[in-house]
Amino acid sequence: MTVSEERVRHRLHGSSLFFRLIPLVKSFLFPALLVYFLSSDGRWQLWLPLLILPAFLIELYRTRTLRYALDDEELVITTGRWFRGERHIPYSKIQNIDLVQGPLHRLLRVGEVRLETASGAGSEAKLIVLSRAAELELREAVARGRYAAGAAEPTEDETEELPAPRDEELLLKLSMGEIARIAVDPGRSLIPLGVLFGLAWEFDLFERFHVWKRVADWLDAGGLGFGWLDGILIALAAFLALTLFSLIGTTLLFSGFRLRRVEDQFRIRRGLLTQVRATIPRRRIQVVSVHQSLIHRWMGRVRVRVGTAGKGGQDEDHEQEESWLAPLMPQRELPRLLAAIEPRLIETEPAWRPFPRAALQRARRRALRLGLLAAAAIGAAAWWSEEVPDSALLLMPIPLILLWLSAAWAHRRRAFALDGGRLALREGWWRRRTSFLLMEKVQSVAVQDGLFDRRWRQASLLVDTASGHSTGHHFALRWLSRDLADALQAAIVERAAQARFRWS
Repeated sequence: MTVSEERVRHRLHGSSLFFRLIPLVKSFLFPALLVYFLSSDGRWQLWLPLLILPAFLIELYRTRTLRYALDDEELVITTGRWFRGERHIPYSKIQNIDLVQGPLHRLLRVGEVRLETASGAGSEAKLIVLSRAAELELREAVARGRYAAGAAEPTEDETEELPAPRDEELLLKLSMGEIARIAVDPGRSLIPLGVLFGLAWEFDLFERFHVWKRVADWLDAGGLGFGWLDGILIALAAFLALTLFSLIGTTLLFSGFRLRRVEDQFRIRRGLLTQVRATIPRRRIQVVSVHQSLIHRWMGRVRVRVGTAGKGGQDEDHEQEESWLAPLMPQRELPRLLAAIEPRLIETEPAWRPFPRAALQRARRRALRLGLLAAAAIGAAAWWSEEVPDSALLLMPIPLILLWLSAAWAHRRRAFALDGGRLALREGWWRRRTSFLLMEKVQSVAVQDGLFDRRWRQASLLVDTASGHSTGHHFALRWLSRDLADALQAAIVERAAQARFRWS
């Protein structure tokens, strides 16, 4: 079917070009300003902003030529003028309609609308931006189309124009205390440190301010006048400053977080400045992964991440945050959430089976290689660089010891279970991860063995679902014995064949 003249074709909101240019400004102009102010190699940097002109023209062309039409059974999007593209998205295939609104969006009463299907390629379409009235019209058209096609439930968030849901349950609400607990996780609080270190290295700030020489003087002779207690206090102050930066970023992301189950869907709202509303149909969830860092174990908290059909490939930043069904929650409430996702996940305790001892030997050999490499790097830096103090040689055995112990602790926790119509995998000791996969979600099972695997008579078992690797924790059982890998592959294939396959 082609676009007919009778079809009512809608344009994007008049401010669409402005919102499409904002990411270009963030990714290009800000770095260009940093280069200009921190570089001392002349004024050639004044020409850098002109490089954004081609991207501006491309966005102008895309915005002015995009049209969409709401037919009785499908959404039709056309792009281009000289080379025209036309995309048909049946309403019955639309799984999610997500709305993203920043402060400027709310001021102008517009929003970025993202439509997702079970294609596994991220957002099927993005409309940047629509007015609030146009967004509601789109949701109504999708809801009517899904009901007419016999779809289970519409994907819209509740509005005045649509019927109220019958079954609703609040599963999680993040308070400021919980948001602060997310921020103190070392993995998140070290992100600002990595950014600052990268900028300082790029613009030679270490050399300009003689940072390495000052550290060397402090370690060797106390040249800065600080004692070890002062050093500990400085390190503590730096940690608190990084945690404060992390708290600000976490608050912007997760302020007002709500997770609700509405009928057969999970609905998420979050964000302080940029507000996001997302819908995850329960049947689209392919993999469930429970994460717990060391500090969150002390607090009795866990994080729950899900991989869904239709995620992956695009919008990576958006998906990384939306895949966290529960950014943080008390561990005692985990069974309630898992039961809401799929009761079979918690019917019985998994019958955990440890990995073979040969896997520990492989892990220790890898730790030995990495530890020796790190020790050699420290020794080379102390030998050739005058700014690195000789006392740094005392640090050489530390990476080797830590990596060796880490390999043993990680192996002690690694285990898998194949029972009750599910596959479970447990890994990690510093950051623990436990993942669950139901047999009807399995799409492929593969056994792989490389050169070193064959030498040790080992193999890896890889299990894939429609979610790809969007959970950040795919099912890969590495360093199994070859016989065990073949036996597990046969058992999973048999159970998956007996289970009723459900794409979504």
